[in-house]
Amino acid sequence: MDAPRSLLVLSALGCLSLWGVAWLNGTLDALFLAQETGQFPDGRALRKIYTGSPIVDESLVPVIAFFDVVTNAQAQAPRWLFFYVCGTIAAVDTWVLIESRRRGVRNFFLRHTVIFIFLWNAAGAAFITPIYLYMIAQSRHTQRDPTIPLNETRGFPPTLVANALFPLILFWPGWRGWDTYDHHGYLAFYTVTPLLMVVVLVIFSRQGTTMTSFETPKDAAHPNEDMHWVAGSFYATGMLSALLHIFTVGTALSGGQTSGAAAQDLSLRRLIWPDPWKVTAAPPGSYQALLEGCHLFTQFDVLIAGAAIVIFARHMLASSSSPLARERDRGRRDTLWIVLGAILLGPAAAGSFALSIREGRLREPIEMDSKTKTASSYKR
Repeated sequence: MDAPRSLLVLSALGCLSLWGVAWLNGTLDALFLAQETGQFPDGRALRKIYTGSPIVDESLVPVIAFFDVVTNAQAQAPRWLFFYVCGTIAAVDTWVLIESRRRGVRNFFLRHTVIFIFLWNAAGAAFITPIYLYMIAQSRHTQRDPTIPLNETRGFPPTLVANALFPLILFWPGWRGWDTYDHHGYLAFYTVTPLLMVVVLVIFSRQGTTMTSFETPKDAAHPNEDMHWVAGSFYATGMLSALLHIFTVGTALSGGQTSGAAAQDLSLRRLIWPDPWKVTAAPPGSYQALLEGCHLFTQFDVLIAGAAIVIFARHMLASSSSPLARERDRGRRDTLWIVLGAILLGPAAAGSFALSIREGRLREPIEMDSKTKTASSYKR
């Protein structure tokens, strides 16, 4: 099976693992019951009004309930794993933003990534991310023109920093011990961060534009002037993702820094190894059952999304190389390095570094063509 189709299979598996399992083990029923009663099984209140619009608020409340369970201080492993998932999603947000700004993009959904980012924030990365990565893998936009307007590439560094900081909106209130009402307000605010990402990009990419031209024109003499900004953004994303992975794994191996019952469940196995029976073993309708169900949801999220990232990165790196025998040998080495990097540094870091290498390969034909045209002009 080729890589793009594998991504669709992973998406289907993600849908079943996330929503099918959550429905079967009662996690969805517990979240909807919390929405109906306005409180969690442990007696804590669940805020139900955010915008004043019944339609918007009713859609938000189950999401806020899930976010609360996996970000509050009552359990270590679910909180650390969700923090890791948010960092991984932030890295993928940066990738798809970069791909959306290429001049060769024609697909509406690829051009306007905010739609999919909203979806995977609400419906789960394991379900939505493989679909979007499939669309990028199937697109021929880089063959048409892989370059990006220079003014937009200058907006990538502050945007990737913003993406890396957005997850703090979820966790800062819990770390500081704020009351539930304020915490839930920040959880709701996190759902609009895709729009904030676009705002940051627009603000920092305004230099070099006018009221009639919103992008820097392409310089025929220097067609790859944007490459260093793009490759550097991928590389910086990889560094941030690697630090997150190492820090999370290191914390899990050390058992955390806190004492008491909340720290006892923090281990590497507890962090990533799915155990569906923990949900059914907990008393029905209890907070522990809800916690284990949400944690299981997050575990499937990170495992399936991580697999999709590795497959996507390998495919994009391979498709940027020529189909020669020596390139096939290099492809095997690339696969080995991506898998090894995903284990040691995390899938998001390995994928970011792979996309940084791919960027250089994409620009080689453009550079050669530019040199050929320059030489021809001198001969004339």
